[in-house]
Amino acid sequence: MTCARYAREVERRWRELQGAPAVLSPKDWTVLREWYELGVPLALIDESIEVLHEGRRRRLPRSLAQIDRAVRAGWATVRAGRPERSADPRRDGPPPALERWRRVRDEQTACASLRSLIARLADRVAAGEDAAAVDLELDRELPAACPPTLVADVTREVERELAPFRDRIEGEALDASRRRALARRLRLRLGLPRLSG
Repeated sequence: MTCARYAREVERRWRELQGAPAVLSPKDWTVLREWYELGVPLALIDESIEVLHEGRRRRLPRSLAQIDRAVRAGWATVRAGRPERSADPRRDGPPPALERWRRVRDEQTACASLRSLIARLADRVAAGEDAAAVDLELDRELPAACPPTLVADVTREVERELAPFRDRIEGEALDASRRRALARRLRLRLGLPRLSG
């Protein structure tokens, strides 16, 4: 599970418990990121909220930051009796988008270089390699692996998109923007979502 998906799930559960739209503060987002990095399971967060909810006579805490201490204490207790890897939300298996990558790979009957690139990177993610690193590698290698006509077409789109900013962006910054936009548009055209959310 990616950090973004983990955060969305916590936010959804928090909103359901509040019974109203919940606005998370920057501090709440920091707390969420830290829980994710620690590997805190979603069930433990639910349990911590419920325990505090009961302890406050049915009044929910107003922010996730207010339950941070309870979540960390609960996680420390769980970890004392369980191997670290068993509840890490990042180890739930391959990202869901990996199946989409495999479908795109199978569709690439006319472009061996693109098929080979997608197959190689998908296999690395399936073997447990960091999805964010693989996403970056795809962004770097995708233009060279795609059919030249597709790259030329998308490059024209990117140049039109960046035209209004050429006077404000110079040198390497413009080149970097161009590379990012090209990779993003090629991904969209091919249907290759980010594996890392």
